[in-house]
Amino acid sequence: MSAEPRAVRYRTRLIAACAGALWGGGLAWAFMRRDGYLPDFLSFWLAARQLLSGIDPYTVAAAGPPYFIREPFYYPLSTALALTPLAAVPALPAGAIFVALSSGLLAFAVSKDGVVRLPLFLSLPFVMAAALGQWAPLLIAGALLPGAGWTAVLKPNIGLALVTARPTRAALVGGVALLLLSLVIMPAWPIEWVRNARALPGHAPPVLSLTGALLVLALFRWRRPEGRLLFALGCVPQLPLFADQLPLFLVPATLRQSLVLALSSAVAGALWLSRLQPGMHPSEAAAPLIVPLLYLPCLYMVLRRSNEGTVREWLAAFVGGRREPLSAESGPPGR
Repeated sequence: MSAEPRAVRYRTRLIAACAGALWGGGLAWAFMRRDGYLPDFLSFWLAARQLLSGIDPYTVAAAGPPYFIREPFYYPLSTALALTPLAAVPALPAGAIFVALSSGLLAFAVSKDGVVRLPLFLSLPFVMAAALGQWAPLLIAGALLPGAGWTAVLKPNIGLALVTARPTRAALVGGVALLLLSLVIMPAWPIEWVRNARALPGHAPPVLSLTGALLVLALFRWRRPEGRLLFALGCVPQLPLFADQLPLFLVPATLRQSLVLALSSAVAGALWLSRLQPGMHPSEAAAPLIVPLLYLPCLYMVLRRSNEGTVREWLAAFVGGRREPLSAESGPPGR
């Protein structure tokens, strides 16, 4: 194959990355600039600032104006460590930059398969991830781009599901290296993190719900990375507010399937807004919609495919550094 088609494809992916960065960063800016809006990103950013100031982020919460954050830090220290380059930037532009970079990398990663997965950028999970400044876009990009699997430790519950789908040496070596560095900086942080996490209101894994129990059927496709992803994601604790469910958009194998899942997420969003009541936490209204309108369509897609692949191939992809495809080639063509 000539170098020119490869160059064209690379330019196309760079264009997709720029468009994704502008879209994601624009969404983040539009949401985060609203008065009184407190995105999740603010917690990560404040923890990074505290870390650089020599303050333990697990014992001190910034409760004064203009932020009024009263909750403790619920993430591993690696999360704060990763955001230290943005700690000196004011909160609003820092959040927009973070989401723009994450979205650009995600667009570059998924556009390797053409337009198949680009509808994810129009989905409610992506909009929520951008609005909250959450980690899912960056974690998905890390799972797909060579050498970037270490990002899994930045949000371990979602990262674990992605690593289960397709483990890489970068996820193991890079992730462990980042965790070791965080231990050097603050040796006691795992104890403090666990203490804070125990106080966090429970986020039950979807598989524990009545309809979510059906996700066990994904094990019938355990040889496929998307089958492992679906089952693993269903088994980890997560906030039922759509952003944590963005990795489900790695399941569709065709453009039509991606569009169907994006449309289903839009239906979930409309129903979610109709269910919201004064004083109700947004996740409480969203929780009953997550499994039927996001997980179960993916389960249907996965079960329609054959259980291809072998354990030997899976291990060879890890040991040999080859990237097991979690891409459009994973599914039957034309569906």
